[in-house]
Amino acid sequence: MKLDNDVLNVLIESRIEGMSLFLPPKQLERKLYESVNKALVALGGKWNKKAKAHLFDHNPTDDIEAALQTGEVIDPKKVFQFFETPKELTAAMIRLAKITEGDIVLEPSAGKGAIADEISRVGAKVFCVELNPKCIEILKGKGYETLEGDFLTCLPISPTGVFKKIIMNPPFSMQQDVDHILYAFNNLLDNGGILVSVVSESPFFRENRKSVEFRQWLENNNAAVFPNPPDTFKASGTCVNTRLIKIVKD
Repeated sequence: MKLDNDVLNVLIESRIEGMSLFLPPKQLERKLYESVNKALVALGGKWNKKAKAHLFDHNPTDDIEAALQTGEVIDPKKVFQFFETPKELTAAMIRLAKITEGDIVLEPSAGKGAIADEISRVGAKVFCVELNPKCIEILKGKGYETLEGDFLTCLPISPTGVFKKIIMNPPFSMQQDVDHILYAFNNLLDNGGILVSVVSESPFFRENRKSVEFRQWLENNNAAVFPNPPDTFKASGTCVNTRLIKIVKD
């Protein structure tokens, strides 16, 4: 079920407490309310007049996040599980980052090494960060120097502490992509360095504080933003729309 922007904006403004979702405290036009209610019912919610909320048999946070990421009602597991970066997209990221032979490149959330493999092919050295034990085993089996743990809490990452090139495809759930990009830029990118990252479409249309501040941050840092073609990650198993961003740290 596709959701239009008016419905998505209502979901953004809604409040979740436990297994209850409360619509924003404003009068919705009848047609819009019916569309929102239809979406919430499809996600497993049911309006309860006494509670003045849509009640679920589980916490619907992931379901709502999945809807915001994809623009439709979809199984959140299909949005948030591991998805490899397609080779064509990786090649574009390498070109944007101007990665050449001899570069030392940081690749956070390295997964099974789809990006790292392509970086290695141009003769650059890759330093990986990964949380998933199975992926860590694969990365080390390929010979990549890999730091094990949560990227947002695993400083220091290298002896020098900073990198001239960072290329990344961070997780999207709960706007983690924004957190990862800001963390990498502020803590790990050297002056004059280049960061290239995949970003979900979410922070470009949402009006929550994190999204608004992120868009302003991109503008303040003269970031180049490139929308990816629809279904870029379809072959990898997800329909999330994405963009590429490139930032040079002055």
